[in-house]
Amino acid sequence: MTIGSNIRKMREHKGLTQCELAERAGVSQVYISFCESGRREPSLKFCQKLAAVLNCPISAIVETDERRAV
Repeated sequence: MTIGSNIRKMREHKGLTQCELAERAGVSQVYISFCESGRREPSLKFCQKLAAVLNCPISAIVETDERRAV
């Protein structure tokens, strides 16, 4: 899994659209789309904000297959 797929998974688990998440996080829907698709790598600070908005641990967003292998 990637950070983008983690964001999508958590967003869908909470029943939010990209637009709703973007509004709550204070960014554009395009930015959320770019993060989910892997076109943009979100900063740790933004991931922390998403974790707060989605009411989930930061690890649910930033932990990837690559990081688990270490």
